[in-house]
Amino acid sequence: MPSGPLKTAMASYTKPLSRLPRHALPGEVYWLELYDVIRSLLGFSLEDDLEAGRLADSLMLEALLRGRAAGMEEVCGVILESRRVCVTGAAATLARQINDVWGCDAVIAADGSSCLLLDNGVVPDIVVTDLDGPLSCILRANTEGGRVVVHSHGDNMDMVVAVSPYLTRVLYTVQVKAVAAVVIGGFTDGDRALALVLHCLRHYGGGTGEVVLLGMDFKARVGPWSKPGLRKPVEPWPLKRAKLRIGQLLVDKVLVPGLEAMGVRVVRP
Repeated sequence: MPSGPLKTAMASYTKPLSRLPRHALPGEVYWLELYDVIRSLLGFSLEDDLEAGRLADSLMLEALLRGRAAGMEEVCGVILESRRVCVTGAAATLARQINDVWGCDAVIAADGSSCLLLDNGVVPDIVVTDLDGPLSCILRANTEGGRVVVHSHGDNMDMVVAVSPYLTRVLYTVQVKAVAAVVIGGFTDGDRALALVLHCLRHYGGGTGEVVLLGMDFKARVGPWSKPGLRKPVEPWPLKRAKLRIGQLLVDKVLVPGLEAMGVRVVRP
């Protein structure tokens, strides 16, 4: 996958990021422009993403009307009231780092990493997912009190429709302009979880002083909790490898510098 265009699109935020005022840190317009680049690189459809955005809007409005929604204020409140936030990715390295979550005030799980957390007695406060991981873990985390941030995009609409009736305390995110759903940034579940922290800090401020990245090794093998049917860690398949390269670029070049510009210490054990 050619990464040159993506690096070019991020360039205006990478060099002077530490000197930018809060309002100039990566926001909705920046992410929408970046999603255009990513769609071009991977051959994804803008029309499909627009349809997914309309779907997310309708589901978010329905969740609000039925009292099943978690608003941005609620989701961000969990993060911003926590001094130490852990973000867990689905890399195989999470297995040896799992005990570190006990020192966290809040835990944000990327999709299938919620399985390993639950197996070790930790209910994630927030699960960030596009619903391609083990659904049983996502639903269990939700039932036991975790909020679920569901990302709707062009090739997961059927799953979003099927799973949404079973979710409470749910927030929908998109990668196009929307009304009720929100654009928080990030591309894969892991870096989107980190983008959520930056989004909350940028818009609401708060007391978060440290973010710890666990299982967020984009070059490691994919953990067995990442996808249904996996029984052991595996090497990433071609499309997964391309997505992980994008995720790593976003973490290294945009999200970590953005958090550090907000005075947050980012720890990578």
